[in-house]
Amino acid sequence: MKTTERFSYSEDQIIEQNYSWQSLAKLLNYILPYRRKLVGIGSSLFLSVGIKLIIPLLIAYAIDHAMNPYNRQKSLELLYPSA
Repeated sequence: MKTTERFSYSEDQIIEQNYSWQSLAKLLNYILPYRRKLVGIGSSLFLSVGIKLIIPLLIAYAIDHAMNPYNRQKSLELLYPSA
């Protein structure tokens, strides 16, 4: 038995069908009642990704400006503001 025959199954040939836009339209009909939830999920996804991208920028700003080795007084004022 050849190794190519060993891992070849007749069910694998079904994948080669053309894409059906009608199947997508049927799927969208089921999703329409949940439109608001999907918009909320998508917007919270973008918001969380945006926050995760901002955190390194804030850390870089803190290192560059608040932890200034040349002006320790300014660094202490930024880290511990007087009340």
